[in-house]
Amino acid sequence: MKITTTALSLSIAFQVSKSNGCRLYAIFLYFSGKQYLRMYCKQKPDMIKIRIPDTLPVFKSYLLIIPLMCALACHDTSTQKTATKTPAESSIPDRIRPAEKAVEVPKAMPQPDTIRNMETTRMTEAAFQKATVSLRDSLLRVYGNIRADYRIFGYEQPDTNSRKLIFFSVFTTDVEKNPYQCPYGAYYATSDMPQTTIKYIGDAGNFIKANLIQAEKVETSLYIRKDWVEFEKQ
Repeated sequence: MKITTTALSLSIAFQVSKSNGCRLYAIFLYFSGKQYLRMYCKQKPDMIKIRIPDTLPVFKSYLLIIPLMCALACHDTSTQKTATKTPAESSIPDRIRPAEKAVEVPKAMPQPDTIRNMETTRMTEAAFQKATVSLRDSLLRVYGNIRADYRIFGYEQPDTNSRKLIFFSVFTTDVEKNPYQCPYGAYYATSDMPQTTIKYIGDAGNFIKANLIQAEKVETSLYIRKDWVEFEKQ
């Protein structure tokens, strides 16, 4: 079986190199080897019929040079690939995501003063009267005034949904028969309470805290909304 040396050299060159650049170099070696083979065969025509085993000593050095030069000149570009942007990609600016708006959590607000707007006891803000805290003895007082509007609850907790302990109102429907079932009663004024006083002791958020005192004994603590209370002016 006859195999041409040029085909063998080209096969070896392509086996050694896998990259496009190396293949071009192998083709160059192929044609240069082919030219060398033609020149050699013209000088020795009898070599054309010689079998491959006999020609190998002649071209041994040439065949060894081909893979050696390919190995030195070529590099596996697969390990040198770098992630580069295409011209189209590089022309597009990086998109900046808009900052997400922070969700605003509404602050806890005191519940609306719905007790001022009862159908049978509707009040006007201009005539609204507050409870007064004395700077001298810290006692809380509600003055009876038929020309004023006021409805003031004392709660068990600093929460208008908590139990109502005591009630002061200018409206007869609020006071007679204690319709709100306040355990310490319903009154037109603090002066109507027998042997009972209310003493301011501090603040509690949107409320003031006070002690209900009967016969010089603290019976309970209660809470009144701040917007229902004012401090006596000096």
